[in-house]
Amino acid sequence: MYLKIDTLMENVSILCDMNTSHLTNLEISSAVKQALKDRSWSVRACSDAFNATYSDEIKRNEIELMDKDLIQRVRNNKFQVVTNRVSNLCDFLEIDLKKTTPSIYSAFIKEFDAIERVVQRNPKLEQKIRALLSNVADVLALNGAK
Repeated sequence: MYLKIDTLMENVSILCDMNTSHLTNLEISSAVKQALKDRSWSVRACSDAFNATYSDEIKRNEIELMDKDLIQRVRNNKFQVVTNRVSNLCDFLEIDLKKTTPSIYSAFIKEFDAIERVVQRNPKLEQKIRALLSNVADVLALNGAK
């Protein structure tokens, strides 16, 4: 069975739109963790609330059932791709995946990418940069302990 070209393009558009999150996985994870904390929800309470809210859509197979395993993986940043289920979870928790305001994570990622490019151009700097980053991590850990 062949799809009409306009149906195919519509499906491609939906897939592209679904995977255009402007947030990193770490940012999504942090936002989910914060949303659960703000609501005083466990992962089970969140999945139960999601499934109750979208019960009609789930019965019509428009939305997949949410399970606590997925919520746990997203909360702990143990997911690889922003799938439709992750997107639905974020919508339910009122997390805007299209948010473009720069965050601290985005700034760190850009800086680490720049450092990686420097190391690739000059591999002799790798040990020095590694030691420097270790010292920065130690300072951050000490500040976190206060």
